[in-house]
Amino acid sequence: MNTLSVPNDWTAMLKTIRSVHPEALICGGALRDLDHGRSIKDIDVFVKAPVKTPLLAAAFGIPEVNFTLIVSESVAEYLKMREVVEVYQANLLPVEEVQFDSGFIAIDHRPPVQIIGLSMDVTPEAVMDRVDFGLSQIAYDGETVHTTAAYRVDSLCQQFTVVTCENADDAKRTYKRWERIFKEKYQGWLLCVRYSLQDHFAAYPIIHGVIRVA
Repeated sequence: MNTLSVPNDWTAMLKTIRSVHPEALICGGALRDLDHGRSIKDIDVFVKAPVKTPLLAAAFGIPEVNFTLIVSESVAEYLKMREVVEVYQANLLPVEEVQFDSGFIAIDHRPPVQIIGLSMDVTPEAVMDRVDFGLSQIAYDGETVHTTAAYRVDSLCQQFTVVTCENADDAKRTYKRWERIFKEKYQGWLLCVRYSLQDHFAAYPIIHGVIRVA
């Protein structure tokens, strides 16, 4: 269990989603970045497919058209999860208000929410187990923040450890995601590969389990 303080509006948003999908949970990057003081791009909420957009729209009091089905290229990080059926994006967090001399103007600085429908049962343990980096194995069910041992080790050692990878294509996708997102966002952190997975990363310079990146 983690002592991370999750924002109240995240909890309220998840509670509303759970009124339609009782199994729903937040998992991955948003919680990781919140825990380490990094900027948050979006919030991933996992549910059992199909995503019930009509009921979700009614629960949030917004038009169903506000839930946008995302094309696969935009969610490439999930392609390795065979259980992903569909991904919808919507702005479900309250809009911030910023006061100017001329009065109040609503400015939306909140990250969008991605609702990811899975073909498998959605539990913190099952979803965290499918995430490729140890430092992304963190989940929130509305009451408790769950982490794995791999998450806690990565956080303590300031590293990203590849904990699941099925083939060289997976390795290429994981490495590209590291270079595109994490290398700059987590400057100075190491990219590591479990010994049992190192054959998939044969194209990369691994020394004692650490990929040497420029």
